[in-house]
Amino acid sequence: MFVACAALAGLSLLMPSAPTTDPWGWIVWGREVLHLDLSTVVPGPPSWKPLPVLITTPLALTGAAAPTLWLFVARLGALASLAVAARLTNRLAGPWAAAIAVAGLVLSTDWLRAFAHGYTEPLAIGLLLAAVDQHLLGRPRRALALGGLAALSRPETLFLVAVYGAVQWRRGRLAPNLVGAVIAVVVGLWVVPDWIGSGDPLHAAHVAGVVEASGATAALHAIGTGALILPWPLTLAGVAGVAVALRRRDRRVVGIALAAGTWAAAEVALMLAGYPALGRFFMLPAALWCVVGAAGAVWLAETVRAQRSRLAVVAVTALAIVALPFVGVRADHSVREFADSIDRAELESQLVAVLDAAGSGLRTCGGPTMPSRLTWMKGAVAWQLDLPLDRVHAVRTWGARVYLQRLSDSDERPFPWPSARHMITVGPAALHGSGFLDPFGNARLRMRGLDETVAASAGRWRVVEHPCGRMGAA
Repeated sequence: MFVACAALAGLSLLMPSAPTTDPWGWIVWGREVLHLDLSTVVPGPPSWKPLPVLITTPLALTGAAAPTLWLFVARLGALASLAVAARLTNRLAGPWAAAIAVAGLVLSTDWLRAFAHGYTEPLAIGLLLAAVDQHLLGRPRRALALGGLAALSRPETLFLVAVYGAVQWRRGRLAPNLVGAVIAVVVGLWVVPDWIGSGDPLHAAHVAGVVEASGATAALHAIGTGALILPWPLTLAGVAGVAVALRRRDRRVVGIALAAGTWAAAEVALMLAGYPALGRFFMLPAALWCVVGAAGAVWLAETVRAQRSRLAVVAVTALAIVALPFVGVRADHSVREFADSIDRAELESQLVAVLDAAGSGLRTCGGPTMPSRLTWMKGAVAWQLDLPLDRVHAVRTWGARVYLQRLSDSDERPFPWPSARHMITVGPAALHGSGFLDPFGNARLRMRGLDETVAASAGRWRVVEHPCGRMGAA
């Protein structure tokens, strides 16, 4: 199975592929850790996350291949998560449940986008489900270790790991020093490197608090988004799964459902208490509920078949027919997410080409600037120019808001290029760097104090150099 997942991950790289905001940050930080020059002070996202940096640090030894290798590792982990979900759910309710669980994960919100751009949520889901699988096989040490690795991607997971470790310790299955060591290592990897790189032991929390919304309104929006992560028929099937599991006294499914519910409730409480509120924070508990829902769907079908009641058969069939359009909409959305990732990758490829053509002058005078709506690519610039993330600056622009929005937002096809008759105004912050990275094709720029010397162009991108940048290149 591992070989098959690796082969599929490798084949997926034949399509245009590129990291975005957070993955680029982890790739850059991996190089900085390798060179003992870590700087996690970034005016905006990303914030520190230890699991990917533990991987990108050795990958940095490969030089220019590191971004592609990270995408391979992340996609391998995502595909392996599907294999683990199938194995776990097959053990609980058979092969049909396994197929439903895999489909539910792939169709869940942002799963394909995370897979395409190298985010860690699918990998963390795989580690979490593997921990549950190992627990059911009577291997609590492996379950604790896998849970600890998942907690290096989402810090809230540590709560579940600590509870699990305490329960297994009380039952005599885990030594207390082992549980304490796992918790200490996870906390240390979250705090210490970021502390070294920023000088602030709570830097990641501060960044999240500034970048992400918080408060009651944001929490309610995040809760609503989190409730829709899974296709709603699968969410409802989870309720049926809990009911059947209670009747059958299946402690395995009840335990998974309890863990998912407790986790989601803890997330809600944290958000209402002022913790940054994002719907994707519910992705891991949603994955647990996906397993419960897949088992519930199969058990519900088996119950109807066993009763041989015409009314029950008609009711379940009607529900399935009603659910199909919603599943179709979710499938269409996932396909558009993946298509959007290809568009973004092509845009990044053009950016890398123009940076190569521009040369080293962009490394001078504090680094380059780029439109603030496109700073999800600043990691690509930092990586290509061998700069820390805080040396790539954002600048406001006027005159192409819709165009930039469609380059930035998911599920949108790129807007037609601004033509030569369009005038784009660039904010004065562009004057404080070595040059402006211009994605506006052949549109005219209004940049007070800058003579609009185009140093290089590729696709949509141009490099408009500041005189300082040209002197640095010389």
